[in-house]
Amino acid sequence: MSQRIITKTSVILAALVVLSASAIRAQDSCQSFRAIMPMSFDINTGWAGPVYAVMGAEVLIGKSSGDVPPQTACDAAACQDIAGRSHIDFGGSSIFNPGGDTLTIELQTAQYTLPDGFGAYHAMWKIVGGTGRFVQASGVGFESGPFVAWMDAKNLPKGQYIGEIAADICGVKPEKSPQAASSEKPLTSIPPSAFSYYLRQFSPSVRK
Repeated sequence: MSQRIITKTSVILAALVVLSASAIRAQDSCQSFRAIMPMSFDINTGWAGPVYAVMGAEVLIGKSSGDVPPQTACDAAACQDIAGRSHIDFGGSSIFNPGGDTLTIELQTAQYTLPDGFGAYHAMWKIVGGTGRFVQASGVGFESGPFVAWMDAKNLPKGQYIGEIAADICGVKPEKSPQAASSEKPLTSIPPSAFSYYLRQFSPSVRK
């Protein structure tokens, strides 16, 4: 009798473990997030520019801008930044989603070479906030890319940066409808040769 009770209890506990694990996976479902960011630096706005991302099976297009400047320490060859905050705005603002779909990220650490006109940037950040689809988002991202910096004719600093992001983002809400503004899909089934053909056919600079 006691053996039957133990067996039944073990089965129930095993079922609860499976159900709990399934619930955790559903709640914390994560997906790959890859992006490129061609950004410009201006003394008034800091680093800002468009963001072109592939998240799971969709393409997101938005813009990135800084909110809190980082704390910077430099030696003779390189600099290190920490604690800066920025956000990525993917739009989606509506009467039901007034804040739009945004991500707030906080810099954990970044290192970059002091440029003699050309430099390299490497950083790690984490998601610390969001709105809309990203209100419950979490994750860590790695970012890197080259930049060019110079002083303009008015002796003001300028810069151009091409960043690449690789991250895993968890807790993102699904699109509300296939007609959503972010419903572009990656070119996963079009070979590069066909993509080049489309570019040649529809680019005004090469159209015959």
